[in-house]
Amino acid sequence: MNTETVARFDRSKVYVVYCDGIGCNASTKGAYKLALLGFRAKELLGGLDWWRRDGHPVTVSHELNSLYSHPRARARVRVGIRSGR
Repeated sequence: MNTETVARFDRSKVYVVYCDGIGCNASTKGAYKLALLGFRAKELLGGLDWWRRDGHPVTVSHELNSLYSHPRARARVRVGIRSGR
């Protein structure tokens, strides 16, 4: 993650970074890198595993940014699946 890869990110938003579960530290590293680049970032502790176990809804899409127009998307974790990197 660098200034080029986040160039289109909206700096007015807070980004919630998460992993699949508690055994992964990629979300910690991602939130840290976003913060170093000047973004407001939070880590979803426990990842999607704990989110689901607590009974919270998850909306999944295979199209990048397709969930942002959903009227109740703010109350859900948005999962965008990308192939490749």
